[in-house]
Amino acid sequence: MGQRGTHLGLAMNAALPPLLAGLTVLDLSLFVAGPFGSMILAYLGAEVIKIEPLEGDPIRDNHMSVQIEGESAQFQRCNRNKKSVCINLRSAAGRGIFLDLMKTVDVVCDNNRPGVMACLGLATRHWRRCIRPSSASRSAHSAPMGRWPGVPATTSSCRRWAAA
Repeated sequence: MGQRGTHLGLAMNAALPPLLAGLTVLDLSLFVAGPFGSMILAYLGAEVIKIEPLEGDPIRDNHMSVQIEGESAQFQRCNRNKKSVCINLRSAAGRGIFLDLMKTVDVVCDNNRPGVMACLGLATRHWRRCIRPSSASRSAHSAPMGRWPGVPATTSSCRRWAAA
């Protein structure tokens, strides 16, 4: 049995920088799946900038969840360790701010329905500087229901409907 604080025989060093230190992530995701993924990136040391619509992430004021300082516990659980800014991506000024941010980031996380960013004039062709744009989606974009929002309630409803 090795000493406390060792893993695979290597001593853990608290002075080491976080694994993803220096990586900047732009998080466009809403609800739970995308924010949870970008939260893990933040825990690993990435700087995560969450972009929310002007009314905020819909899960922020989810009254089905316990409220902590006016926000749902579910929102706080999935969005800790992030910076946050509200931007109206439907306006020219908002799109300009977004494109300026895109010049400074390494990764974009997005879980909008397929085609939403293109409708806003912000298709992935603007995302060239990203290591890998990621998209959390319920199903393949080319699937019969690929354009539907990919939230768990939709998936569960579709499964129950198909089984009936």
